Amino acid sequence: MRNDVLRWSIDSGWSAPFPAAEGDRTVVLAFGSSELTTVSPALEQLVEAYPDVIMAGASTSGAFADTELSIDGLIVSITTFDSTRVRSRSIPLVQIDDTIDLAEAFGDLGRSARAVMVIADGKAVNGDLVVERLFGALAPGVPMFGGLAGDGARFVDTWTLVDGKPQSGYGTIVTFHGDRLEAGWGVSGGWHIFGPRRTVTRSEGCVLYELDGQPALELYRRYLGDRADGLPGTALLFPLSVAAPDRTVPVVRTVLSIDEATQSMTFAGQVPIGSVTQLMRANLDNLIDGAANAGTAAEAGAGTALAFGVSCVGRQIVLGERTEEEVEAAYDELSPDTTFVGFYSHGEIGPNSDGRTQLHNQTMTIMTLREMP
Repeated sequence: MRNDVLRWSIDSGWSAPFPAAEGDRTVVLAFGSSELTTVSPALEQLVEAYPDVIMAGASTSGAFADTELSIDGLIVSITTFDSTRVRSRSIPLVQIDDTIDLAEAFGDLGRSARAVMVIADGKAVNGDLVVERLFGALAPGVPMFGGLAGDGARFVDTWTLVDGKPQSGYGTIVTFHGDRLEAGWGVSGGWHIFGPRRTVTRSEGCVLYELDGQPALELYRRYLGDRADGLPGTALLFPLSVAAPDRTVPVVRTVLSIDEATQSMTFAGQVPIGSVTQLMRANLDNLIDGAANAGTAAEAGAGTALAFGVSCVGRQIVLGERTEEEVEAAYDELSPDTTFVGFYSHGEIGPNSDGRTQLHNQTMTIMTLREMP
């Protein structure tokens, strides 16, 4: 197994020549700016260099390689396995029913895969529904990781690579097949629960209207106190823990917007009726420690490995100038022969402690892939 990383910037171009690839044993991952006028020429060069290998990628709110963070350029990893085979397909997600086709299209591959990577549009998609249907198509115990494409905190226009071209409104699955492949994973946030439990009594998808029969926004403001004047921006500091009725492990949900007229809040993920919620908070050190915990859990052991990480744009905004510390903290927990690449997203995909894959917010998720001798 061999890992190579290339960096591209508009000022310096490519950091090194393109390394060789080996057909269906190679996967190329490209993460970069949502400004297509900036990165399109570089993506075209990348496709020209690798016309016959599996390629996936997305626009981001920032990409990283090992401990280096890139906001405006591209981060590209080229991983060639010794024996593991890679498969891929992209499906349009303009209509949410298309996610059914996505699951059906990958039914056979999903049942034989040892690990699955999902990269989906970060705007025109119900991430919870995509994850739910894809997870149902996998064989028991197959880990699924990934994220939703980003564009900073704008939530306006994102892209994923489809047949080598950046396009909006698509979901891509990359499946890994081979008896020697071993996958590890870690999912951690660093947030702490506080305040009373409240039950969701009225919601529609990602929009929360009532908790315990009371207007949700009114309750949220009450607990934020003076910080409520800064909504929705200050909501990044106080996400919600959501334990859905049919799930044993809660997930973190971030407030994207508020509606004064309806006293509702829109979250970056579904908030089902009957869910038990609590407010969460963290200081910056807690978030960085959470990233380190994800790295510790995902650590693949001795030997060459690829670590694929996805963190949340909300964490990036909260951490600010300390964002690189989060990446460094996760990287420091991985073995010396591990290449760490990934991006900041509009939603993270990874297993909970119960093994069930879910869409997360405000969470560092890491998947490691290595081949056993």
